[in-house]
Amino acid sequence: MAAIDRLEAAKYRISVVASTVGFDVLKENFKFNILSYIALIDIVTYMSINCYDIHLFWGDFIRVCFCLVTWSFGYQGSARIIVFVSKEKLIKDLLAKIKAFMLKMEKDMSTNFIVRRFAGYIDFQCKGITIIFYLTGLLTIVYPGLVYLFTKEAILPFGFIIPGLSDKELLGYTLNYCHHILQVIFTVAGLVAAQCINIIFLLGACLMIEVLIVNLKSLEKELKENDDDNHVEMHFIEIIKTHQEIIEFVHTLESLFNLMFLVDVFAISFQVVIILMVLSESIWIPGCVIMTMVSSMLFIDCAYGLYLELKFDAICTAIYDLSWHLMSLKNRKTVLFMLTRAQKPPLLTFGKMAYMNMATFVQVYKSIYSYFMMLKSFEA
Repeated sequence: MAAIDRLEAAKYRISVVASTVGFDVLKENFKFNILSYIALIDIVTYMSINCYDIHLFWGDFIRVCFCLVTWSFGYQGSARIIVFVSKEKLIKDLLAKIKAFMLKMEKDMSTNFIVRRFAGYIDFQCKGITIIFYLTGLLTIVYPGLVYLFTKEAILPFGFIIPGLSDKELLGYTLNYCHHILQVIFTVAGLVAAQCINIIFLLGACLMIEVLIVNLKSLEKELKENDDDNHVEMHFIEIIKTHQEIIEFVHTLESLFNLMFLVDVFAISFQVVIILMVLSESIWIPGCVIMTMVSSMLFIDCAYGLYLELKFDAICTAIYDLSWHLMSLKNRKTVLFMLTRAQKPPLLTFGKMAYMNMATFVQVYKSIYSYFMMLKSFEA
């Protein structure tokens, strides 16, 4: 399969998933539809119900914590809707740039294999994220059935219930269960679509960097072999343009995602602290599933942030290794400027507070542990 076909396949899957919640922003003429309004109404009622149930169940430690944990998904979903709807044109432009870059570089024998490799990464990782998230959602829905099978205890997937519908009666339980299934469908679809778009853009940026590094190594070879000066000059100009495009592309990604990453970091930290508090008192299987899923989300975002950071380091090394002394005085100055710029690349952040990388992931979980221990000391 051609690289561009694999990109289109990934895009199609994202569109199918996003359309189930009415926010297929990759669609050419995206407009709000009935599903969009249902999703908006649902997210408002969902957060309102959770807020009401926190008051209703006050005194029941586990149910209150369950409501608090699931409440955070409302903030994460709201942040994604705000970002993707308000930046719809920007998202399409970025995707078009990746597609155009792939089409151009796939025709070049020296970069064809890189384009095909990264297209494979995008396709495989988007499939993997989709399968894992939907299996997690399915496990959440099926879990109450497994509990009933072994213990004869009727429980709901989540801790919240619709006001006025008791989960102790058959009708109320059934309606609440259906409501919970709807929340799983909407939540998983929204998270999958957003995560897959992140993957396409971040791996697209890394593809551009990889191609730039290949071109820099090719230029180094040409300089040492004393190739035609005009050819070297044109090659160097193309490298400068690619480097500028990469800087601009990643700057745009940072402006696009920093709000979403900010909400995710704080929401996930809150969720994990609450879940740990419950687990310190008793075994809570649904909480463990949620903690695994949200921790994986944060890990993936930080891992991609680190991968991008390492790619920028590779650019720096490739520029430093250039035989700049074999170039004209004007081009030597340009190389120096490129090196300076490469040493301070644009990187992904959460709310411009800190970089999204593995150091941040570790620091977040250290902070969570410290905060958790502080709360436990207060209880003691």
